[in-house]
Amino acid sequence: MAVFCVYNEIEYFPYVLQHYKNQEIPMFVLDNYSTDGTWEFLQDNNISSNRIDTNGSFDLRILQRARTKIVEEQNPDWVIYGDGDEFIMTDESLRQVIENNEKNYRTIAMRNIDFYYTGEERQQRDPREMFFYCRIKNPLIRIHRTDGFQGYKADSILLRNKKTLTIEGGCIWDFGMTKPWWKREDTRKRRKKAWSEGMERLGRHYEQGKAVHWRWGKKDLQDIRESKYWEVYLKNKQWIDKNEQN
Repeated sequence: MAVFCVYNEIEYFPYVLQHYKNQEIPMFVLDNYSTDGTWEFLQDNNISSNRIDTNGSFDLRILQRARTKIVEEQNPDWVIYGDGDEFIMTDESLRQVIENNEKNYRTIAMRNIDFYYTGEERQQRDPREMFFYCRIKNPLIRIHRTDGFQGYKADSILLRNKKTLTIEGGCIWDFGMTKPWWKREDTRKRRKKAWSEGMERLGRHYEQGKAVHWRWGKKDLQDIRESKYWEVYLKNKQWIDKNEQN
């Protein structure tokens, strides 16, 4: 099962949803009182979902308690931890990757890749085909077993005995920093409200984004098409397209 938190993700989430549907992975979505039609989209598409109120702040303490509660109530064997602007990909089916490794590992990590807006023409299309400039970062755990699960804190998974498989043929494509400046400003203000209410100062990249007016230079970034992770995307797409035809 994939468990997501979303806030105003109507531009990207339909593509994220289809990504997991194509791999036959059920999903549960926590909506943080979106105002852009995300909640209505979830209802129209019969996606298992709840609304969670954080009183206008981007407070991970509240969101992660709610996510923990859903995992405990649903009690799947494995959880894919994600957000509405992230694509977790391998060069085959995620379900197959989990099934192949569930006897030997308790968590699965893969390379984290953050994408940035560099002046692209914005269109209503899959962001993986629109934004290519990124920073390739350290691996993150995004898939975990639920036996021994103790909850989430900040962006960390609390789990007894984290025996981790790091998949080189896998990656997390995060498009948060490609969103329009006014959406990023709204998120920054909501995060500042959470800081003022006692949450630890997580998310300083929002201040870095404001400093460059939410637009980055290509010379400071890497073109994903020149990395091995572009091949992961193409193989994942090829696998999905083949299975859709069958």
